[in-house]
Amino acid sequence: MSAFRFDGIVINAIGEALPGVLVYVCTQPNSIDPDDPTIPPTPLASLFTDATGGTSATNPVTVNGNGNFYFYAASAFYTLVYHDPSGRIPDQVYPDQACLSTGSGTVTSVALSMPAEFSVAGSPIVGAGTFAVTKAVQNANLVWAGPASGSAAAPTFRALVTADFPGAIGTVTSVAASLSTGTLLTGSVTGSPITTSGTLAFTVGIANQSAHFFLAGPTSGGSGPTTSRAIVPSDLPGGTTVSSSASMTFDASTNSSFRIAMSSSVTSSSVTNPTARQRITFIIAENGTGGWTFAYPSNFRGASVIQTDANGVNIQSFVYDEVTSMWRADGPGSWNAT
Repeated sequence: MSAFRFDGIVINAIGEALPGVLVYVCTQPNSIDPDDPTIPPTPLASLFTDATGGTSATNPVTVNGNGNFYFYAASAFYTLVYHDPSGRIPDQVYPDQACLSTGSGTVTSVALSMPAEFSVAGSPIVGAGTFAVTKAVQNANLVWAGPASGSAAAPTFRALVTADFPGAIGTVTSVAASLSTGTLLTGSVTGSPITTSGTLAFTVGIANQSAHFFLAGPTSGGSGPTTSRAIVPSDLPGGTTVSSSASMTFDASTNSSFRIAMSSSVTSSSVTNPTARQRITFIIAENGTGGWTFAYPSNFRGASVIQTDANGVNIQSFVYDEVTSMWRADGPGSWNAT
């Protein structure tokens, strides 16, 4: 049995040789998926060590340091699968590769020409060799497209023109901006309109207001826009009445006085969210039964003893000392019997 030699080379996209790539030689027909070949593919062809059909050679073969490879096989068409263990190129499938005896033709030179967007190396071939096709370099901001006008023609690299865009896209010639600030703010816009290129600059400030006016919501009713107005009594923090329970927490950020309607004893209490030197007042009102006790928070100092007579009221105020984190009585508590 005679065998014939197949020569090839594996290079990357820019024409550099890739040593160490595995080349699997498969018989045809085959069911290898060109986009996702199984490695190793099947069925593999029988390879030989030389043209005499000697001892079987290894399949796959490995390319040398210059990316070259060859193998001997029976005269036929084969499918070659390139697999790079180093991951420099994706797996590639090349069907219909002829491994045939040298013919008796008279061709002595073969050249390859490509469109201008490609570069060709290795042309012409006068004995043995490999054509290497790579993408030619292009200037920045050019696209591969048909002609900018006129009849259909081969694509070239060129700059975009307005007609390349769908209707109403890319035809804006002027952009303007306006700023509405209402009565509380002032505002201005510079750089408008922009007709080619430029920068829009927005300036916003607070409008002048009458003396002793504040920014606030409406004085009554539901929610409304913020306006500048004078303070009304309902704007000032007031007090709240809460029913007693065994454990109570008072939020100092919401009220300045707390009236506790006593119907059970309070065994523990605390005050949250105090501010420096804040003053709060406790009004502890016994119900008609009386006898209910109230335990002030552990960081209260100077608290008077709570009287528990029926319908009696205990009143005492405290100031928060932020240095020691203590609430300190600013005077003795009062007791108002029925």
